[in-house]
Amino acid sequence: MFGITINSFKLKEAINYVLANYSKLYVNVPFEKECNFKETVLVDNNLKRLILTKVNWWDISYERRKTEVKLRLGSIECNKNQPLDIFVDVPRLNDALISGYIEPNSIINTIYLNVFLKSFLNFTDDMTSYVEKTTDEIIDVHFESEWKKVGISSYQHIGTITFDKKSKAIINISFDTNQKDNIQKGVIKENNKESISETVKNSMQINFSKSLDNKLSLKSYETEVNLDITYDNKTYKIIFENKVYVLKETAVKKVNNDGLIDLTKPVFQSIPSKTISNINSILLTEKEKKFIFETK
Repeated sequence: MFGITINSFKLKEAINYVLANYSKLYVNVPFEKECNFKETVLVDNNLKRLILTKVNWWDISYERRKTEVKLRLGSIECNKNQPLDIFVDVPRLNDALISGYIEPNSIINTIYLNVFLKSFLNFTDDMTSYVEKTTDEIIDVHFESEWKKVGISSYQHIGTITFDKKSKAIINISFDTNQKDNIQKGVIKENNKESISETVKNSMQINFSKSLDNKLSLKSYETEVNLDITYDNKTYKIIFENKVYVLKETAVKKVNNDGLIDLTKPVFQSIPSKTISNINSILLTEKEKKFIFETK
């Protein structure tokens, strides 16, 4: 497959094959996916935000070009959003409604596999890749790039792509971008104190499963951003995480525009405060359960 030897793998050739045969390998008709959406924010390993909601995702195709992606909220199971308590002496900045988030538009740009792969191809020339694991059904390919400097910052890509041996399709991707010196500095106008934000790592995982017509369909998607914020002589470790789990997929040619989510705003700003259901369909950790029921 793709000129495999014992220690190497022609990753660029394999990805180009997937892109050339995309509509044959992946479900490519108008669809509506009913999903569980989960968003968390941790500061120094303490939960500050937990959003649990159903999301209906419609598009004319899973091959993102000039698509008409539409997201609308379903039942909302939890909407707890606390201040990050970093800028505690600046009320304007210590407001939960304006704290950091992963923009939905950035998720849209990576949850579509063809978009991710076209971007990924830009990095393959300076990557090493090799077969990490192989069975009768799959091949796990590890990849790792050299550190590359852009301006004053540097980044490196590392991860694993799993290929289905029979179809040559991608069924799983785990992708990390490690970063160095990706720093933004600012001065708080209320007190002239310096604030320093440094992005440390971005991560993404995407998984596919077979649909009824034997094509692959998105099963789950996770993205995470790790950063450090230094303020008032203290450094805080922040983790922003969004997860999407597809529960059901239906072929739907057209939907209306009622109740659509603004993809330029955080999801928690689109959630009505008085529509929380008592049903929890998303598996929670003990820390998350405690966070939901504790008062603050």
